[in-house]
Amino acid sequence: MHSTVKHPAAEALSCLLISWQHQLFPENLTRVETSTLAGSMFIHLQQLLKPDLSMEIGAFQADYSKKMRLLFPRIHVAAFEASPDVYRHFKRREQFHKRNIAYLNLAVADINGMASFNLIEENAGLSMRNSLMDRTDLPAQSVSVPAITGDAFVREHPAGNIALWIDVEGAQEKVLTGFRESLERQSVASLFIEVEQGSLWRGQWSDSETIGYLLRFGYVPVLCDAESYAPENQKNQYNIIFARAADINDQFIAFMLEGYKRIIKAMRAE
Repeated sequence: MHSTVKHPAAEALSCLLISWQHQLFPENLTRVETSTLAGSMFIHLQQLLKPDLSMEIGAFQADYSKKMRLLFPRIHVAAFEASPDVYRHFKRREQFHKRNIAYLNLAVADINGMASFNLIEENAGLSMRNSLMDRTDLPAQSVSVPAITGDAFVREHPAGNIALWIDVEGAQEKVLTGFRESLERQSVASLFIEVEQGSLWRGQWSDSETIGYLLRFGYVPVLCDAESYAPENQKNQYNIIFARAADINDQFIAFMLEGYKRIIKAMRAE
């Protein structure tokens, strides 16, 4: 494991994000709606940033990658699913090759080779809580799976404007440190990442540690949701959208506000 990342603004910024979601979302949207809003806003943002590579890490059935393929017919779209059972199930059902989506049975981590992966014993082997990390409260089977760093994959598929969707059940550190070179070069244009305010998985990064790491490379949060907000729960789970600080200008802000208003209006009309 890498050493804990400290950043003077990270703790304050994570608290501010939590405050925003507590004040704004519960009054107007359900927690599920805020998650839908955040995902839709990230897709909307790609129309401005125009990525040349999309990577969905912790893909499950790769819903995000399907949307990106429709939006960008010509870019490389890759979806990574580490669980062998989940991979086999959805590869057969979804016919990804016909959609021109690279659906890969790989863990994106901080190493190239083989990695230990925990398969949670629920939902007939199709758990959405499988992880490179482990939880003492969830029975799991540890298996060895092929792993690749984000940087290694990017070297094989050169890109300067990458969109990352990361949903890895507590393994944020392993994924993000494997993208260090891409982050240093600012090849990642935007990322959507699930974080936890407290610790659900043993040894995981908290939201403030994740924020601190990305701040070091010039990435700032531009929106969060309230996916699993509960006032009594000190381990809140939610999603954050990050963008390159250098990209945030009047045009960026106006584009995000326009999208926010349009998506909220559409959700309320349903």
